[in-house]
Amino acid sequence: MHNFISPGGNFIVRGDYLWLTLLILVLKVVIVIAIIYLAIRFLSKYLGIKSEAKVKEDSALIILRERYAKGEIETEEFRQKEKELKQNAEQG
Repeated sequence: MHNFISPGGNFIVRGDYLWLTLLILVLKVVIVIAIIYLAIRFLSKYLGIKSEAKVKEDSALIILRERYAKGEIETEEFRQKEKELKQNAEQG
């Protein structure tokens, strides 16, 4: 089989090398998706965009620290609850 050139100047592959053309197309799509994914991760990390779970964790720690500062809870209870919140944040 032969390769032909379309009116736009692109190769039209037929026959033996069709699988190679499809493989290259799939690789290009995967690379574009990977670039988009990495760009989103980079932007969210460096622009300070936080997930909803992270915001909830932060607000819980803030409330805990405020209660400790006001003397509503003891040091032992504060450390225990802070440890629990940090463990929950790592798991979720």
